[in-house]
Amino acid sequence: DCTRCRLWQGVKDVCEVGFGPRGADIMVVSLRPNSSTYQLMIEQSLMQAGIDLKRCFFTSVDKCRNWDLEARKTELKACQYYLDQELELVKPKWVLAFGNEPLQILGGSSGIMKHRG
Repeated sequence: DCTRCRLWQGVKDVCEVGFGPRGADIMVVSLRPNSSTYQLMIEQSLMQAGIDLKRCFFTSVDKCRNWDLEARKTELKACQYYLDQELELVKPKWVLAFGNEPLQILGGSSGIMKHRG
């Protein structure tokens, strides 16, 4: 029922919640809910790095999978309310920001290349 921003318009699922175990050690945060192909690529990369997927909770900054509208800072800030709830629920030890937008919302700064590692 969320209408905090314009991204809900025309989407099948409004405010998609993340998935994974509640007590996950790692929260993987991407820009928007991933397509199944991209999600598989992320999972394969994590497994190749030796990370057990059972330790991961996957979520996004933008909670609506709207491919027709670009998420602006205003929309991402509106969705941050739900991301904060997920962080409080999962309480991960580590957060992996997949991209500049998640870094900006989670850490308050941009420039993923200078903050990586």
